[in-house]
Amino acid sequence: MPDIIKEAGLVHGHNAFLEMAIETGIQGALALLITIIIQARMLWSCWKNDENPEIKGLMATGLLFMIMFWGTNMFTDGFRHGSSTLYWLFMAIPTGIAYAAVQKNV
Repeated sequence: MPDIIKEAGLVHGHNAFLEMAIETGIQGALALLITIIIQARMLWSCWKNDENPEIKGLMATGLLFMIMFWGTNMFTDGFRHGSSTLYWLFMAIPTGIAYAAVQKNV
């Protein structure tokens, strides 16, 4: 319905997951969802198990950012136009620290 999208000022009518499924198929949407779940589990595990308050704060900030970013993307497709680059840029350090902590525990 291009007229409604134009009147509402929307660039897109889908959320990020539906858009990924349309562009790459179900396997692309599932790959994105699995990546997000694994990333969130690593951050959560590191937050629970680390005693360093700075690391705990970074993991909590990363988790809150994930909830904010992906919560917003359930209603719009903001995972385009460079915001996906910003997401991976902001999440690189917390995810790297969490990955190192998970690998240390394995």
